[in-house]
Amino acid sequence: MASSCKIETGMQLLARLTKQQNIEKFYPVLFENGPRPGEVIELYSESNINPLLIDIICEALLPSCFGDLKISIIYFNCNGNFNYDSLLSCMSYKISTYVSENKTTQNCNDNKINELVKKMLSNIFIAEIYDASQFYISIHNLERVFLEHSNIAMIIVDTITAFYWSEQAHKICKMDTYTKKILQIIQKVCKDHKLSILYTRPEHFSSSKDSIEAFEPCNQFPVLEKVNYRIQVVPTKDESIYNINIRTHKSLIQRTLYMDQDKVDWI
Repeated sequence: MASSCKIETGMQLLARLTKQQNIEKFYPVLFENGPRPGEVIELYSESNINPLLIDIICEALLPSCFGDLKISIIYFNCNGNFNYDSLLSCMSYKISTYVSENKTTQNCNDNKINELVKKMLSNIFIAEIYDASQFYISIHNLERVFLEHSNIAMIIVDTITAFYWSEQAHKICKMDTYTKKILQIIQKVCKDHKLSILYTRPEHFSSSKDSIEAFEPCNQFPVLEKVNYRIQVVPTKDESIYNINIRTHKSLIQRTLYMDQDKVDWI
């Protein structure tokens, strides 16, 4: 009988031996029991979805304030739209609400809230990306970051298509092919660490006029270049009300969201 052995690099060995955090059963209004390690989430719209992204980030980081599961997030700010003031406001609001509902802390004054906000901020790494070269270099440097911070559980890229047009001077590439190429690069770096990946794109960024679900349905399991959750944010006649279409391999769930510059409420 032929025998075989598995060869792995030192980086892969460290990734396998290092305990990784995950964010399963996180933000159930969007993900129910997921996202599972390694799954990919696509968030797309023609509207400003920055408040929703900030709400997702704060929900992920909130448990670390109170001694629960400590996780960290890497955020690639590729389009310059990230609002730091909104992030701080959302963190303060989440902490105050959590304390009020769970009665975990008495006399949670402004100083205490500020301390907890700083604790949350210590668990998010924001990379300001200004061009395609910096983007690729930053992605390939993630391996070192993962080894130094084993509690990283999610990567957020906003937006994955930011440098598409600047790269077309070298070689013309279909929009969908470009998105898959970037996603594949990120997945290959992250695969040994089993991180969840969330990326955004404009709704119009597609090679086809048909709905993307017609030719790229969501996948059940984490697979290279495939998406597991596809979340569409659709504006309504009321400028603060949005319909949210959440697709997985097995279902389409529709929800309604109130969203303005500093606040997100599910209706």
